Amino acid sequence: MQAYSHINKNSLERSELAAIGYGKKLSRMVDVAARYGPYRARCLCRSLVLIRLLRRRNLAGDLTLGAQLKDEQLGAHAWVSLYGQVVNDRSDVASTFSQFEGNGKMKE
Repeated sequence: MQAYSHINKNSLERSELAAIGYGKKLSRMVDVAARYGPYRARCLCRSLVLIRLLRRRNLAGDLTLGAQLKDEQLGAHAWVSLYGQVVNDRSDVASTFSQFEGNGKMKE
């Protein structure tokens, strides 16, 4: 569990920690397939595939879409969280992008 030292273990149950670890493992598998497969998938496709794989295991991952304006260029990104922990990106990704709410509006 050394690799997950940024996770607050006191607030998560053992089964949730196991699910987060499994989500990270699935994420690495999706990344390998995206990198070496015939189609070079970007963050949204990778995140959608990961959500589908998690749901097949009865794990309810959350897909988050975010945007940022940097040097007058609009950038967008997608990532997946389980129990509030990002599993397919940096743990601080949410601080870099403004997140869309379920109604399509940006969170303040």
